[in-house]
Amino acid sequence: MRGPIVDNPRMLKTPDWHPVVPAHLLGAGQRLLATRVLGQDLVAWRSTDGVAQIWRDRCPHRGVRLSLGRILGGRLSCAYHGWEFAPDTGRCEAIPALADLARLPGQTHASVCETAESGQMVWVRLAAGTAASVTPPPGASLPAPVPGRFLRSFAIGTCREALHACLHQRDFQPDGPAAWTGAMAGQAVRMFLQATQDDQVIVHAWTDELPATKHHAGLFAALRRLRSDAESAIG
Repeated sequence: MRGPIVDNPRMLKTPDWHPVVPAHLLGAGQRLLATRVLGQDLVAWRSTDGVAQIWRDRCPHRGVRLSLGRILGGRLSCAYHGWEFAPDTGRCEAIPALADLARLPGQTHASVCETAESGQMVWVRLAAGTAASVTPPPGASLPAPVPGRFLRSFAIGTCREALHACLHQRDFQPDGPAAWTGAMAGQAVRMFLQATQDDQVIVHAWTDELPATKHHAGLFAALRRLRSDAESAIG
């Protein structure tokens, strides 16, 4: 079962929403993925009922990275003391060393971020506070353009402004702060830009259709040139 799919163009237009990971990389109950947005460490995963989750990568007990843990019985289990946190709410529901469950810390929660899926990507909104809901943003209901085939994700050691300038030079057009469309090596390409910190951006590249094998080299060479040019711009 998949989580909520929110094809909403407002997610592309507002700086509040940030792309984090291609949705297909999060299998239900399968893996925890450490990532970062604007200098904030996050953990991305998918609950066993198929809902994408993005939390702060910090256990409320001892501050250990939750991404070092595992998914156990449908809950995220911390690697340090095994505290188990429920999906969606982040509420601590089990502590292995505590036999009497009635003595669970009443309001102990992992910090859950607002999360949604759109355009085959998982997005996060870094709202204040520890509680959040896994709900779509309000706004227009027209579907956003959906990319077809995932190419690759790669990090570029540059600021967003330098990368935007390089994309403009290649006649890419912005759909918003985090999504750009254009063409490379004769192929339509969409890029989702995940700003991990001031001097690094992760690019998640998609294309409408996978090119024939003989054109793969040209397309990936174009992506490498983009990285080189963007990093040189601030070198």
